[in-house]
Amino acid sequence: MERAEGVSLATAHGLAVWPYIGTYDPFPRIAHHKYELGQEIFTSVAFGGSPILYHTYFYTDHPEARGPIKEAFEILEKNDEYISGFNSEKFCAVVWNSADPPGHAVEAWLWNTNARLSSLGSFSACINNHIQTTSLLKQDLDNMDLLSKYKVLYLPDICYLADKQIANIKTFVANGGGLVMTYATSLYDEHGNKRPDFALGDIAKMRYHKPGERYYQKVNESFAFGSVQDMYLKTRQGQEVIKSTLADGLMPTHLYETVDVLEGGTVAADMVVGTGSEPVAPGLVVARYGKGKVAYIAAEPGAMYLQTGIREFSDFIRDVIEYVSPEKASYEIEAPIASLIANMTMNGNRMVFHLINRTASNQERMWQNIYYIPPIENVKIKVRIPDGRKIKNITSFLPVAFSQKEENNILEITISRVEKYQGIVIEMQ
Repeated sequence: MERAEGVSLATAHGLAVWPYIGTYDPFPRIAHHKYELGQEIFTSVAFGGSPILYHTYFYTDHPEARGPIKEAFEILEKNDEYISGFNSEKFCAVVWNSADPPGHAVEAWLWNTNARLSSLGSFSACINNHIQTTSLLKQDLDNMDLLSKYKVLYLPDICYLADKQIANIKTFVANGGGLVMTYATSLYDEHGNKRPDFALGDIAKMRYHKPGERYYQKVNESFAFGSVQDMYLKTRQGQEVIKSTLADGLMPTHLYETVDVLEGGTVAADMVVGTGSEPVAPGLVVARYGKGKVAYIAAEPGAMYLQTGIREFSDFIRDVIEYVSPEKASYEIEAPIASLIANMTMNGNRMVFHLINRTASNQERMWQNIYYIPPIENVKIKVRIPDGRKIKNITSFLPVAFSQKEENNILEITISRVEKYQGIVIEMQ
């Protein structure tokens, strides 16, 4: 996931990037990583990178170790005409961050919260839910031309924001962009000093509310068996943000900010204690600003998702992104969550869907050995055909059985199996 994040960040700036494959290994004469290396090659290329190898001399002495590497590069070489010159579609941008204000990061008994967990977790939640996502740097918020190319801007607990960045974000939303902000985003200035209120509070229609005595009493009463807070996010009746399958349950929360909702803001979900329904604080506030929409999540679901793998966190993030987006995504993918990484690239009338099977390697550990990757069956891609365009041809990087149908400007492709990797090419006219 960090490979996808890092490569997408570089290519979003028009940079060429050559990421190393694998990790520096204590046994450099033995190629024991097997299929993990191939999957890293595919992931690098899917997001626009050109992978290179190190410690290559052991392939000279051990030809049998070349298999996964050779297989991956042969597939890519054969399909180079659908790789070179292609760029990722720009839809959702998740801001990368690793800096916390003094005292903001928290190490707890079960779950931690810090800048890196928040940004990587939010990026992971988007990719695992098959949302077209790019990573951007915080300083990219100074570049209005770059921001304007995206539909949705996602700020996962981006505490530090300068005045120019605040102004650009407001312009982005006013012009029709969608904004998702979590936890303490914009609550600190660029020097790390806590502001009296959120700098983006006026467009999110909420303001910082320092917890009172009643709040602390409720929190102290909610600790379960002396450990974590027995507190949850619960959607309100009639809200239009979170879809019904997710809205019917409770979602555990960890740390969050308390806010007051201003005129124009709507609470879509509350923080509640246990199975009760009494709101303790607003959990999800949505509002309109200019031509765009803003969603403020009082907690930090990205950090929680990265540490727990609880699917509801990524589904929650998906629903919020879809709500604030000014238009529907150009495609949808139906496949098991956290088993398939996808990225769509374009060049003229051609689009390519890179599908990487990570079923055997989704633990994201260093020096892991992948002996077998079980196939993913019946992967479905639904593509919105632009007005005035028609489908000319559909091909695949590797031989595979697939079916296709068109209805109401939606092209639906069902792929029977994705082994380690697949590329689906759609040519329009």
